[in-house]
Amino acid sequence: MRRRATKPQIALTIGLLTVLVAAGYWWAPHMWWAFLIARRGAQVPSIPVSALKAPGRTSGWFTCRMGALSFKLPPEMAEDAERSVAKERNTISLKTPDGELKVFVPYQTPAGIQPALVQAATQLNRTPMQLIADGYRASTDDFRWTMSRTELRRHQLLLNLGMMYPHLAGTNVETLFDGPLEGLLVIHNRTQAGFEWRSKAEKAAGYITFSRTTGDLNLDQVRDICASATCDDAKLGSEPTKHDLAELVDTMEIVRE
Repeated sequence: MRRRATKPQIALTIGLLTVLVAAGYWWAPHMWWAFLIARRGAQVPSIPVSALKAPGRTSGWFTCRMGALSFKLPPEMAEDAERSVAKERNTISLKTPDGELKVFVPYQTPAGIQPALVQAATQLNRTPMQLIADGYRASTDDFRWTMSRTELRRHQLLLNLGMMYPHLAGTNVETLFDGPLEGLLVIHNRTQAGFEWRSKAEKAAGYITFSRTTGDLNLDQVRDICASATCDDAKLGSEPTKHDLAELVDTMEIVRE
C-alpha cells in the first residue's frame, strides 16, 4: 500500500518544481540561442582589432577635396589617376595603372532618420564605429550559460552584425577614434582594403576603398590616407545626383601641400 506524501515532501516537490520552472524561464533564451547555433553549425571567429597607427609621411602629398570630404593623396595617385563616376552609389573612382581608389561622396543625413546601427549603438552606450569594432572582436566562443539576459542580447547583436560585416579569414581591422572622424580600416587581403568612417556629430558617413591590380597595397600609405580624411559638416548638402557627381569629377580640387 502506497503511503500518502507528507506535507514536507509535498512542499519539497513544489519547491523543486518552482526552481525548475524559474530556471527554465531564465535560461530559455540561452537554450534557444544555443540550439540555433548548433543547428546552423555556426562558428564565427573573432577578428583581430588594433589601433590604426599612421606613419605621417605625407610631405609633398596632395590634398583632394570632394564636396565636404577632403583627404591626402601621394603624387602618383593624385597626378596620374583617371577620374570617373563609379558604378557604386554616390561614388567617384580614381584609377591608376596599378590600382584604384573609390570614394563615397558624403551628404547630410536627413533629420529624424536614425539607422538601426545608430539606435543599437546608443542603447549600448557606444558609437556606431565602436559597436562595429566590438562586432569584429565577437565570436561564437564568447557564449556562456552564466550570461545575464542583457549580456546575451549584446552577444547576439554583435554576432548578428556579422551579416553586414563578415568575419572573413585573413581579415584585420584597425580603429581610428582620436581623429576628426571615427573610422575602421578593414584589410581584407594583400590587394584590397576599405576604410569606413562616420562624422563624430553623426551628420554624415562614407567610405574609401583601396585595391591593387599589380603588387601589394602599401599599407602605411593607406593608413596615412585614412588618417588624413576630414569632413566639413558645414559643406554637407543633400544627396548628389548623377549629374552632380559628373560635375564633381571635373571640378574636384587636388592641390599640392
